[in-house]
Amino acid sequence: GGYLVTGLVGVFLMPAETGDGGLLALTATTGRKDEPPHARWALLMSAAKRQKTEDGAVSPERVSMGDTPPAPEGPPSLDPDVAQANFDKFIKFLESTGGFDIIIDGANVGYYGLSAWESTADVIPDTTAAPSPRPENKKPPPFGGNPPAGTPQVPESNASIPSGNKRQGGAESTKGQSQPQGPKKQKQRDSSALHEARNKITKCIKESNAELAVEVFMQYVQEQPQPPTIDMVANVLHVCAMAGIASQGFQVADAYLQDPKCKVPFNERCYAALIKLHCSMNSLEHIDKAIGVLDTMIKAAIPLKNRSYQPILAACESLNSVEKMMKTYLHAVESGIQLREAELAHVIRVCNAHKDATNLYRLMKNMKAYLTAVELDTFAVLESFFGPHNGLCSSRITVDERGRCPSCNSILKLEDISDEDRDTMLKDIAALVTQPRQRNPKTAVLAPKYESIDAAVREAQKRTQKVLLVLHERHLKPARIPEEAKPLVDRWKREGLVYATPYMMNDDYFWMYAALWSTNRQKALVITNDLMRDHRFRMLSQKHFVKWREGHAIRVRSSVPAPQPEDTAQGSATATTVADNKAEGGSGPMPFIPPLFEFPAAYTTSIQWAVAEVPVPLASHGEVAGKRWHLPSPPQEDGSTIWLCAGPPADKM
Repeated sequence: GGYLVTGLVGVFLMPAETGDGGLLALTATTGRKDEPPHARWALLMSAAKRQKTEDGAVSPERVSMGDTPPAPEGPPSLDPDVAQANFDKFIKFLESTGGFDIIIDGANVGYYGLSAWESTADVIPDTTAAPSPRPENKKPPPFGGNPPAGTPQVPESNASIPSGNKRQGGAESTKGQSQPQGPKKQKQRDSSALHEARNKITKCIKESNAELAVEVFMQYVQEQPQPPTIDMVANVLHVCAMAGIASQGFQVADAYLQDPKCKVPFNERCYAALIKLHCSMNSLEHIDKAIGVLDTMIKAAIPLKNRSYQPILAACESLNSVEKMMKTYLHAVESGIQLREAELAHVIRVCNAHKDATNLYRLMKNMKAYLTAVELDTFAVLESFFGPHNGLCSSRITVDERGRCPSCNSILKLEDISDEDRDTMLKDIAALVTQPRQRNPKTAVLAPKYESIDAAVREAQKRTQKVLLVLHERHLKPARIPEEAKPLVDRWKREGLVYATPYMMNDDYFWMYAALWSTNRQKALVITNDLMRDHRFRMLSQKHFVKWREGHAIRVRSSVPAPQPEDTAQGSATATTVADNKAEGGSGPMPFIPPLFEFPAAYTTSIQWAVAEVPVPLASHGEVAGKRWHLPSPPQEDGSTIWLCAGPPADKM
């Protein structure tokens, strides 16, 4: 007998100690990152011994080492047509109900909502005592060897053996065995002259030797029949821009564009370098030429980027030209480019230097459309404009829970997305939810806390009867539901509260779609602690999504404090579990403890143009009379938000 290990993730075979030479199949995962390998091995062995039944046989239950439970059930992938049919069924369900007032993200509330203080170590079944890690001076058990003769073979399945550990034909792959390799593909190499020239240019770039790079490039174009690659052109142009030798950079561009053998057109990298070359000339004439390069890119259907505009904006500030600055800025707006704060700071500083309030307010209106927060560095730039020298004032403040500004007494509003933006998000979700989704065998599938979900459901029902609980189908299978939770699930089904999302479809898209769809008819709220920051939500339109999330998400937390050691020893109510309640003579689940809901704030944390409670408008500032800008910062280290209140002073309004 012995042990056979197929890598860090695989199947462990160990003597069963049953006297009949049986083997126990255990699913091994990567384990906790903070534990050494011998500690994870000791954990696996300890858990395996606890699985032995009274008659000495070994329970067939799989033991998961670490925090990763068995792989989810269901097919490994879902056909897009089936996914579309499932989602169409959900939309018909929403239309038949007319929408909901509160939608509950059941999986999130069940995992993290009301029992955050409970340990996630209960993924390992029935741990009666914490396993002792193997001492560091002792090595783990030896690996390798063959199982005793006559022992049953462990069946192969995707649930117990990750596909990465299986070789062709079903055999297990072990470390150290030679793998058959086919003939290596020969990479098509460039001509020796082109290869040599490219290497020389790369070396020149590393050494910041722009003049030598230009010399190598020009010599190659004049002497060699094979055209240079477009990457060679872009690299030489960029090194010229960095070195400030614009005239030689223009010679490189002309030599390539006028050579008949060079037929590959400029790409975005080449045009970006060409713009930098024009901007380094530090003249208004070359600013117009740089803007002309942008128009050329548009005609060539080359997408514009932020880096296409940044050098031009910086050059306009260097020349202190508000005319060229606003021309460049409006070009970016018309092209659909959302300039970042660092780029907008160039515009603000030039407007400040010229005391140009009209263009600055136009800029801030556009900032309001797509920026949700402003960095403190930008605060400083704005404060330089909203100063006494311009007849204005500004102050950094903290608003209260109602959204009242202590500087001007204005009340910040709770802003919501428009119907058009909501329809855009609904279309985005409908497109994402039907995309094929592959199952990750390493994904953890935890059993939710049904008592936590039911507590949120019952608390929501106190506020409205139109409640929808969205929960994955796997959590509603009778075999998966604990006995004490089955009456809760039966009540959800009986009252028509729960919608089961099908396998291989993301339940997040279902509850979000339900909330957005219902908001078309009433203000729907979502109970979830999901911060919605992962890749699935980043695929949605951010300027709409962030505003919607802030005004519609209800956070939920437990009203039961975390158990203290003395509470656990004395058996207080805060440390009581369902099992403890039954052992003490109880009839079932614990007494209902209502959760604590944290509703959305009374105002939206975004750039706002709020009406100040002041008597007389200031005529010299036209349309801004009686209003002040309120710009929030990103959350600080302590979680607070700093606001900048800026506009006409109170005694002149």
